[in-house]
Amino acid sequence: MADESKSTDPEDLYKSYLDERSTLLTSSRELSKAYDTWVLTLSGGALGLSMTFVKDIVSPAKPECPILLLLSWALLAGAILSIMIGLYQSPIAHSQYIKILDDIYNDLNKRPYWKCVRDEQLKLKRPKIVGILNHVSLICLIIAVLSMSYFTYLNLK
Repeated sequence: MADESKSTDPEDLYKSYLDERSTLLTSSRELSKAYDTWVLTLSGGALGLSMTFVKDIVSPAKPECPILLLLSWALLAGAILSIMIGLYQSPIAHSQYIKILDDIYNDLNKRPYWKCVRDEQLKLKRPKIVGILNHVSLICLIIAVLSMSYFTYLNLK
């Protein structure tokens, strides 16, 4: 049953919409920050741990399947690099979003504001690039961990 205490006044509905949207955007920013932090932490930690493993445990004379280790190191570096490039690109994308808001706001009487803002924002490539880089970093991390795990398995037998 619907909550009858909720207002149906258009202004109240719009305020509720803006509040909920703001909450979701804040949550999205926090999750994005946590994702970047975890990928960097896990990639850097795995890189350091694997170097220690090679130095202290693996026989330097004849490691089993060293290509797996090199692959995992390259992928971990790729994950770190993807996140770092994404972190560099994100503020630039936000600056572009702000410019779009400012430009359209200054031209407010000529066009419907939010439709124009969204249309212009969807034209930007940088946010799409950041999303792709986030996916690349996760894929690199997963494959690197699998490669490193198999390398470790082969060298502990």
